Formats: sequence, C-alpha cells, structure tokens
Amino acid sequence: MRPDPVTEAYREKSWQVAARQLPLAFAIFLFLVLAANVLEYVKHSSRLPHLLAFDAICLATVAVIAVAARRGPAAGRTAAIAGTVVLGLLLNAYGAAVRGSAEMLVVNLGILLAGVALLCPWGARGQAVASTGAVLGYPLALVAGIVPAIDPLYGLGGLAAIAGLTIRGAGLIDHHRRSDFRAMAELRGREARLQGYFDLALVGMAGLSPWRAWLEANDEVSRMLGYGRSELLRLRWDDVVHPDERARHESWFDRAQSGAREDFKAETRLVRKDGDPFHAMVALRALRRPHGGIDSFVALIEDLTEHRLVEEELRAAKEQAEAANRSKSDFLATMSHEIRTPMNLIFGMTEMALDSDPTPQQREYLRKTRAAAGTLQVLLNDVLDFSKIEAGKLEVRPRAFPLREWLDESLGPLSWLAREKGLDVACEVDPAVPQTVLLDPDRLGQVIVNLVTNAIKFTDRGGVRISVAASSEDGAASSLHFVVADSGIGIPAPEQARIFDAFAQATPAQPRARGGAGLGLAICARLVGLMGGRIWVESAVGSGSRFHFTARYGASSVGEAGSSDAPEQTPDPLSTAPVSAA
Repeated sequence: MRPDPVTEAYREKSWQVAARQLPLAFAIFLFLVLAANVLEYVKHSSRLPHLLAFDAICLATVAVIAVAARRGPAAGRTAAIAGTVVLGLLLNAYGAAVRGSAEMLVVNLGILLAGVALLCPWGARGQAVASTGAVLGYPLALVAGIVPAIDPLYGLGGLAAIAGLTIRGAGLIDHHRRSDFRAMAELRGREARLQGYFDLALVGMAGLSPWRAWLEANDEVSRMLGYGRSELLRLRWDDVVHPDERARHESWFDRAQSGAREDFKAETRLVRKDGDPFHAMVALRALRRPHGGIDSFVALIEDLTEHRLVEEELRAAKEQAEAANRSKSDFLATMSHEIRTPMNLIFGMTEMALDSDPTPQQREYLRKTRAAAGTLQVLLNDVLDFSKIEAGKLEVRPRAFPLREWLDESLGPLSWLAREKGLDVACEVDPAVPQTVLLDPDRLGQVIVNLVTNAIKFTDRGGVRISVAASSEDGAASSLHFVVADSGIGIPAPEQARIFDAFAQATPAQPRARGGAGLGLAICARLVGLMGGRIWVESAVGSGSRFHFTARYGASSVGEAGSSDAPEQTPDPLSTAPVSAA
C-alpha cells in the first residue's frame, strides 16, 4: 500500500521540528540527571561509582539519539525509541544497584515517559514500544533486591498507569498534530492553487487596501503597467490612473466606502510606467469584514489597446469594402446606361433593316440579331437593377392601383410569348383579394414578369398558372400571396437552396440552352424583401415548380373585395402554406 503523501510529509516535518528541539530537551534532561546525582552524592557519597557509570551511559545514549535524529525521520524515530528503552532500563538498573526507593524510581520513570511522549511525534504505537524499558525493567529491579518503601504491586500499578496514560496521550497528540498538519497542508495547497490562478490569469488582477494602496498584483498587471510587483506595492491606485480620470475614480471609492455600491465596472484610462496612457476596462469590488467596513478591494483590469486596434482595422476594412461595393455598383450602373445607347441603336437599325424588304436569309439573320439584342437588353436591365439594389438606390414607391386590371395588362405580352411555345397561361385571383391595393406596381411587375418568363422558358409542354390570394401572416390579412406554377423540368432539391443567390442558376448543365445570368431570381428576392414579403420555391425534377412570394399592402389601401354575387370558387390548391421557406 502506497504511503499517504500528506502522512509522509507530516512525519518528515514533525521530526524536523523534533530534531531542532532535541538538543535543548537533552540538555535539560542531562541537567536534571546531574542535579539529581549531586543530591544523591551529598546524601550517599558511597554511590559515586554507580552515579558516574549511570551519567556516562546516559550521555552516550543522548549523543547517539541526537546524531541519529539529524540523519532523517526514520533514523531519528528508531534511535529515539531505542534510546528511551535504554534510559528506562538504566534507571531501573541504577535503582537496583543502589537499592533506591520505589517511589523515586516510579517518579523518574514517569518523568522520562511523559517527556518523550510530549517531545517525540511517534504516536501511541511508538510510545508503547518506548515504554518497554521502563515498565519491564521495574519488576527486574524489584527482583534484584530493591527494598521499596511502598507496596511493590502498588508501585508497579502506578508505573503501568503512567505508561498507559502516556501511550494514550502520545496517540492524541499525534492525532491532533496530524489533523492540524493536514488542514494546514490543504490550506497551503488551496492558497497555492489560488495564487497560481491569480498569477496566470489572462486579465490583470490586483488587491487594494481600503486606502487604495497596492496589496498584490499578478503578472498580467505588471506587464500591462510596466511595473515590477515590488514597485507596484509601493504605489497607490491613483498613481496609475490618468489625471483626467482621477475624480471619477475618487467618486467610485467614496461610494464604496459609504456602502452605496459594492462594485463598479467601466472603461477608463490608465497610465503605464513610461507615461503612456491606454484604455482599459476596470472592474472593482469591495470586500467587507463580517462586522462591517471594507477589508480590501479586488480589481480586474483588461487592456483594451489591442481591441481598439482590431475595431479600427475592422471599421476601416468595412468602410473600404463598402466603398468598393459602391464603386462596383456605380460602375455597373454607369456601364449599363452607356451600353443601352448602342443597344437602342442596334434595335432601331435592325427594325429598319427588317422593314426594307430583305431576302429570306437576311430576314432570318436580322431576326436572330434582334432576339440576341433583346436577350442582351434583359441582361443589362438585370445588372442595372441588381446594382441599384446593392447600392441601396432602388426605392419602393407604393401607390393604389386595381390589381385585376393590372394583372391582365402585365400578363398580356407574356401570354403571347407562351402561345409561341404552345403553352397556356392562366391567372386566378381569390375573391377575398381587395379590388385596389397599395403597392409599387413597377416592382411587383418585375417580380411577376421575371417568374412567369422563367416558367415559360423552362416549360416545354403544359402551361403556367398564376394565382393570387389574401394571406393572413402575423394574424392579420395584410399580405398578398402570389404563386407562379409551371409544368416544366423542375429544380433539383440541392439547387433549391441557392437559386435566389446572385449569379446562381438552377440548371448549370444547360446554361446556354436556357440562357440567363442568374440575376433574375436574386433581384426578385431583393424586391420581395423591399415589399415586406418573402419568397420560396417548391419543386421536383420532372414535375414542375411552384414559386411563392408574399407582398404586404397598407391597411388604409384595402378597397372593396370582389362583388358578393361573384361565382363561388374552389379554394386554390396552389395557395397552400409552403413546405419550407427560402
């Protein structure tokens, strides 16, 4: 079984203390022996040889114990026990040799046992072993011819009682010493751990007296302020505070002294040893005594210099990025405007060439040129709108307009485009939708046209269906829910999460066949957000797609709903709640 480290440390520490006490104890013991021998010689001068022999053996025994005690705890303990046994036997032998009284012998043996029990930290077991010389030697002395002044059994009983008491006392003394040592060891260990936490803390920690003198400071405070610990302990708190901040700090401490507040935390300015001021976050807490009054202050200090540098760098980087983004948006807007001028010329010249009775082959070339120019114009418009949105220059200007008539006008050209592909376009408006709404028809039109155009583009058979219903988001019917459904190729599930990102295309394998730069849906998402709504998609490959979006209209703009004699319509299945929102 492994020895307890605390027990081993206790033994070593106890024997170190005992070793320091042994010289004085032995000197006292030898002085008492010498004094007793002098008195013995005065009364019985014939016992001088016995006295000298006894003194010599005692002196040798004490010397051996003293030398052994300095060699270590184990050697000292063994020598002390053995020496006590020898001294007990010597006392009994001397009593037998000079035929001394039993009372005096018991007293001397009791003093010996009591003395070593108090001095030597060997516990009950060690004391029992050390007592054998005194207890077992006493009957031998009686047998040798001592004439006791009292009953020998009574004397032996008294000596046994003394030995028992000293064994019990040695055990109690050892127990209390061990308990005190263990408690002190735990306390020192806890203090060492706390000191380690204190010294290794990543923020500055310090202790201040009620008069703001520095009591303690960790390494971080010393590094932060540029002082050594010994230098800080000669200063006061005010010595490291910026002059402009001292009045505020004085107020802090005054409020703590009055009991108005226990702690404070604020950003302030401190001064390093070299006079360089810096910003720091300081937290102070008053520690009070049980009976009242402040015992000390604890201060936590964090240097904000690096934080401020990082904040300034981030602020500069943000401003630089915003400036670059504005420059990019301005450049795109400018270039889009500049390119529109030659594009209009291309449109005009192409139309003039088509009106000039070209040959069939030339007409085919001109029609393809016009179609390509139209595609390029759409791309330019998308880039311009997207750059305006990115630059924050695209505004939403709501106004009241009749929704149903507006839809008919907006979807007319798209219906013609769908018929060219053999597709049907249908639009349904729920009777609960107001006749007049307060929205921006231009931005709403951009979203509708973009979604319907995409639906026609990616649909080869079937048709496109647009539905409008009143939405009750947030518990109030203040939004319109638009659904554009098609029977086209559909969108793979992994692509649905990114189709509203700029320059993203849902079918990257066919970018040339279908066309587009991936800005249309991103613009739709931004415009819907500006109208206070949201946009999402439900789709499956080969089963078509359903694009949902909502748009809020003003409460004051709600007009009369459709007439009460309108034919009853089945609720539109396309206006159900979305499975997932983008």
